[in-house]
Amino acid sequence: MIIAVTGLNTASDPSSGYGVIKSLKKANHEGFKIAGLAYEPYETSLYDKDLADKAFLIPSPSENRKEFIKRISSIKSGYGLDILIPNLAFDIPAVADLAPELKRMGIDTLLPGRNALNKIMGKTPAQNSVNPEATSLPGNRATGRDQALFASLVKNPVQSPSTVSAFSPDMFSTALLADRESNLAGIVSVKKLVVSKGGSMWMGLSVETGDFALKVEKFVRETGWVGPMTINTVSNERGLSYISGIHPGFPDWINFAAGAGVNLPAALIGILTGKEIHHSSFRAEPGRLFVRMSVDIVTDIKRFGAFSLTGELET
Repeated sequence: MIIAVTGLNTASDPSSGYGVIKSLKKANHEGFKIAGLAYEPYETSLYDKDLADKAFLIPSPSENRKEFIKRISSIKSGYGLDILIPNLAFDIPAVADLAPELKRMGIDTLLPGRNALNKIMGKTPAQNSVNPEATSLPGNRATGRDQALFASLVKNPVQSPSTVSAFSPDMFSTALLADRESNLAGIVSVKKLVVSKGGSMWMGLSVETGDFALKVEKFVRETGWVGPMTINTVSNERGLSYISGIHPGFPDWINFAAGAGVNLPAALIGILTGKEIHHSSFRAEPGRLFVRMSVDIVTDIKRFGAFSLTGELET
């Protein structure tokens, strides 16, 4: 089985593809290979020899779907490709639209339909907004108080006052996965302790999801969501929490979820391959600490040049 993954940038605004691949490798599946798909040769994790088995340069599906399908078909016939996991804001909707065509080629995906995407994309408040008037979820007719409760997270018993107090309001992020019937297959919530200027988490703490998981489960069913989703929330000084963003796909910290006991990328593969998933009980261990650091990789310029010219890279 060959699994293709997009979103390989690990620079200042990292994509989630790196974490997805690391999570899949933690699962110790036998007989599978990873194909990294890059939209440009500057995606930094391309040059990590311990990541993907092979990498391919591909055209953007949001800009030229015909050429994208042509390139994917070529990869399928020449190298093999069974599952595709897109991880970027622009390629998830495009690949979702192309899912039936990919399926006919023998390539499986776990993505929402256009109706579900339309319900969440472009209809959520701006990042880091704490405006209670902008927190209603699509299809949610609850009062403002109920909407605040929807986004509430149980505080983790592990305390670190010097770090936690560094941010006001407190910021949280939740990763989830829904199966083909819009059942919640797994959920992980973290409190952001250190955040880059671009909003990426560089230190975080896993927390209990509490009643939030039940609210998310209802939201997933009502929207008909399929696949991964990220929900960001903020909490004000009064302890009320609000939705600050809802996005398709895994967050860039998804490898942390696997380390906390919930391997959502592996669960995605399990759903696509018919493995039994224990719905709604797949939750992370609280009190796990996530720390991200930058790593320097030194390689040969010939690797960069070869990938730029041939569109293929043996890692």
